[in-house]
Amino acid sequence: MKILILLIGMLTIGALGVNAQENNGGGAKSTKYRLFPDFDKDVKKVNATEDKNARRAAPQNTTSTREQIFKDYKKQPAARSAKPSALKTGGAKLSSDSKAEPAPAKEEVKKPEIPLQEGQEPKEKPVTTPKTTPLSKQ
Repeated sequence: MKILILLIGMLTIGALGVNAQENNGGGAKSTKYRLFPDFDKDVKKVNATEDKNARRAAPQNTTSTREQIFKDYKKQPAARSAKPSALKTGGAKLSSDSKAEPAPAKEEVKKPEIPLQEGQEPKEKPVTTPKTTPLSKQ
């Protein structure tokens, strides 16, 4: 019995909710028309401009495709040579074109002396990293 009463109550609440959402035309307008009183007029204007701006079909071509492709055909000019343009103008020179000039002599760089702290003696041999050798089996 409780289930039946609950079911009837739910159906009644649902029916009242649907009835409240509908526009009865009895003076109570829906929210859409309260917020936008000229809504229908605006929709008609938009639809009218869409009809005017509708895309028209492309005009039919009177010439065949073959005539369109091959009309006023011009051959391509001869292929370019593989030589770079810099050599033609003489702007850039290759290393083989330059005169044999000796490389400048390297100057020896003196290592700066590292100041020593108190009680430290200068080392005669520089520190080198130990060479690694493969482990032998023992």
